[in-house]
Amino acid sequence: RLRDCDADVIVSEELLFGVMLAAEAAGKLLALFAANIWSLPTLEGAPPFGAGLSPPSTDEERAMYAMVAAHTRAAFQYGLADLNAARADSGLPPLNDLFDQLNAASRILLGASHAFDYALDPVPEPFTYVGPYLSDPVWTEPFELPSTFDSARRLVLVSFSSMYQGQEPVLRQVIAALAELPVNAVVTLGPVLDPADFPASSNVAVVRSAPHSQLLGRACLFITHCGHGSTLRPLMAGVPLLCIPLGRDQPDNAARVVTAGAGLRLSKDATAQDIRSSVESLLAEPAYAIAAKALGAQIRQDAAARNAEDILEALANS
Repeated sequence: RLRDCDADVIVSEELLFGVMLAAEAAGKLLALFAANIWSLPTLEGAPPFGAGLSPPSTDEERAMYAMVAAHTRAAFQYGLADLNAARADSGLPPLNDLFDQLNAASRILLGASHAFDYALDPVPEPFTYVGPYLSDPVWTEPFELPSTFDSARRLVLVSFSSMYQGQEPVLRQVIAALAELPVNAVVTLGPVLDPADFPASSNVAVVRSAPHSQLLGRACLFITHCGHGSTLRPLMAGVPLLCIPLGRDQPDNAARVVTAGAGLRLSKDATAQDIRSSVESLLAEPAYAIAAKALGAQIRQDAAARNAEDILEALANS
């Protein structure tokens, strides 16, 4: 029970409405943390979540985005009765809108970057960008480039999530494409897939893990499903991306990369030829790397300017 907790601040995810009402009932300061871009239809000016849309450029697009947001808000209201029942059990008054529960939070921390997130301006209170989490996972193993790699070739790094998302078919197409190109490639599968199930070659190493923090400094291209960390980390290293989103927030991340000119996007059903052609374009055209370096510098600046720990400490001392 949060009433019995002596914490100065409760920190929770943006989707855990039960924690929000419990913190409100207990009279505790509350901060929410969204590890990705904001997914709820409450941030004016942001494109609808999940569709991979660019910022609106016409009045018609703005009207369409507002309509989608209104319909999305209405769909969420199906949970309002249950939320109000829980609030009544906790001695709290009912809400007229489910998203009013977010008002219990004094701060909402976004683990994205202002520069990456279409530079939405102004970002209203209580939102604050605090930048991404960038450390290698604890299960990452040491890695050395294979002796079969030609040292004169450029390095391509591939990662399609550490979680299972049915990524085997697209990974096989990526591996087949890279095997026919004059590059070296390291494909990291994460803990959910077995490297033995994928065809490596003399220029394509398929491994369970490798430290991206080291390899990104040598890479010229990153091929990814476009998860949040898998998008921002290469950008911060100045590496352009080939985005092949599978779902969730990935189409939205890919849209932001393409809008910035820092990469290309393909369907998850892309063939090996499609992937090969896109890789060749990304490697041949310097503008992609230039845009990735520029956006990456802005993301690094954003991350350095705001610190989640400092914000939470200030809130605790307020």
